[in-house]
Amino acid sequence: MSPGNSKNQLSEIVAALEALLNRDTILTRRQLAEKSEQANVPVAESSLASMASRGTGPTFTKYGNRSLYRWGDYVDWVASKSTVARSTSEHRAKAAA
Repeated sequence: MSPGNSKNQLSEIVAALEALLNRDTILTRRQLAEKSEQANVPVAESSLASMASRGTGPTFTKYGNRSLYRWGDYVDWVASKSTVARSTSEHRAKAAA
């Protein structure tokens, strides 16, 4: 797969996420996991919780004991975490930068 194709695939993933919901839609952690699965970008509810505790996931707001996510913030986070590279070592180098 050439880097150009990877960039197109990333664009397609982001477009699929964007088309699913309005960017201002607010979702619970469970709803976010379900909608992400529908867009073929699966992320487990437990992974979102783990990332929230480490500060590595998408931004969220606490409302009582609930974590609420804005769909647009999630889409932006997915795009920011996606890299185009030719090898796993190149991905690791970009992640470390």
